[in-house]
This record gives sequence, C-alpha cells and structure tokens, in this order.
Amino acid sequence: VPFFLTSLGLVKGLQKCYVESSEMLNDAIAKFDYLGGSNTFGKAIVYGFLGTVLRRQGYLDDSENYLERSLSLKQGAKMMGGVPELHNWLGELYEVRAKREESPERVKLLAIAEEHYQHSLELRWTGRRHYECIALTGLARVRHAIGDIESASNLVMEAEKIAETHGYYDCLTSLKLTQADIVWDGQNENWGKGFDYT
Repeated sequence: VPFFLTSLGLVKGLQKCYVESSEMLNDAIAKFDYLGGSNTFGKAIVYGFLGTVLRRQGYLDDSENYLERSLSLKQGAKMMGGVPELHNWLGELYEVRAKREESPERVKLLAIAEEHYQHSLELRWTGRRHYECIALTGLARVRHAIGDIESASNLVMEAEKIAETHGYYDCLTSLKLTQADIVWDGQNENWGKGFDYT
C-alpha cells in the first residue's frame, strides 16, 4: 500500500493537485514508519517525490530538505541506481534559485546546480539513460546561463542524440528551448541567427 500511495502521490503532484499529493505522500511516510526500519528504500523514494512536488510548488527550502534526506538514505544504503534523479532534481532546484538572484549569488547557485548534474553523470554506469539525458540537458542550460555557449552547444548535441534514440521527449523539449535561446542570440554561428534557423 505505501508504494501505491507513493506513486499516486507523485502523479497527483505532477497534475498540480498538491493537497492530495501531500496527503498521499505523508500517509506513505507514516505507513513506512509504522512498518519499521527495513523500509529505507520506500522512505527514500517518498522523500524524493515529496521534494520534487514541493519544488514545483515553489517551497524550495522544504524541497531541498526532502531531496537531501532521500539522497542520504539512498547513498547510505548503497542504492546508487536511485541517486542520479536526486542529483538532477537538486540541480533543477538550484537553477530555480539562481533565476531569483542577481550576480554573484546567481553564479554560485548555478555552480551548485552544475555540481549536481556532474554527480548524476558520474553515475552513468547505473544505465539510467533518461536521467543521464536529463543531467546533460540541465548542464547545457547551466552552461548557457553562464555564457559558455560552446560547451552548451556541445551538450545540447550530446543530449539530443540520447533523447532522439530513446524517445525522451521531455528532454528534447528542454533542449530545443535552450537551442532556440542560443540561436536567437546568434551565439552559435553553425546554427544561424533568429528566424534564419527556421
């Protein structure tokens, strides 16, 4: 039952039904607590999902708290297959924080986002290609945000190959938006400028 509540709670959060999502995820935590200490894996998943839903609501401090708890539990239990997504979600969280700040704080927050995406990429050996693609996509956004257009362009192309091969349309959408920003500003001569690209 707790795993069902966990999955349904995430779905409700993605549908922006935040009250229902929160109730289901907190109920899942209570059920895992009731079942005892051997449910580290389940609690780690719930914490990660709750952190993701809280980020979508804009509760960044609470989101970070739950994502870090999930990360700590998974790393402590050597559940490395579940770690890449947490680094990606933390990277996204720091990108959101960076958008709310001015330099030099913005640059620091983008550096933290980049660290999380790099940590995710260090776990390519887990075979979780979707999360690898998400990490490359996030890293491309960060590099673009700091003005490293050559690196951002290369990351876009690398991520695009994976996304097209595996049908990761969420990544393709984000990649196309990043690519459009680069093109619109005429920052990559190989891709043209503005409407010339189309």
